Parts: sequence; C-alpha cells; structure tokens
Amino acid sequence: MNDTQHAPLAKKSPLHDFLAPGSIAIIGASADPTKRGYKAMVGLIKGGYAGRIHPINPKVSEILGVPTHPSLDEVPGPVDLALICTPASTIPGLLAECGRKGVKGAVILASGFRETGPEGAKLEQKVLEAARAGG
Repeated sequence: MNDTQHAPLAKKSPLHDFLAPGSIAIIGASADPTKRGYKAMVGLIKGGYAGRIHPINPKVSEILGVPTHPSLDEVPGPVDLALICTPASTIPGLLAECGRKGVKGAVILASGFRETGPEGAKLEQKVLEAARAGG
C-alpha cells in the first residue's frame, strides 16, 4: 500500500459527528434576521444540509418553517452537533445540558470571553470546565 492509499477504518472517526453530523441543534435559534441563531438556520437550509435541524427556542413554535423545541432535552432522538448562539453567560449551563443529552460536539458562536477582560476570562474558564465535564 502506498502513502496515498488508506486502509479502511474499522469504525467511525471521532470527528465524524462533528464534521458530518446527522442532526444539528441550533441553541438560540431566532426568527430575527439580525441574530446569529437566524443566520445559522439560513446557512444550513440554503447550504443544503440534509440532516435533521432542531432549532431550540422556547418563545416561538417554528423558525423558517422548521418546528422549534423549547429546550435541548425536548429534542427527540440523538443530536450530533450543537451550534450555540446565545449570550456568553449562558454557555456553561448549555454545555452541561449538551453533556446530559449526549451531544457529541458543540460550536460556540458567541463573544464575551477572555477578549473582554478578567470577568470574561473567568467565564471562559467555566466554559472549558463545562466542556471537559460533558466529555
């Protein structure tokens, strides 16, 4: 076997669910076109994402024609990836929720951490701790 050939993998790569998720939860999905949660939804839909999209928003019943769930715990079945589009202060708790749900990966689309100063740095440390605790 030369170096351009690869042996078949016996199991899925640990990155598979992160790079090719079968389902994505958008925590903080929004019907407001100025919000990150709306832009994430549009990007997935217009980009042709073929998996299941689970917008999480307790205030509305649907966004862009996709039914919402009030919380991640209410999503039926597994979630491979969470896109977290909420204020920085909510991230540690949401990562804990992702861990309980068994979400395999999360992308945080928020600012307000170390770049904002000492308080943001403390919050960033809490995010790291929550991520490690959730696996």
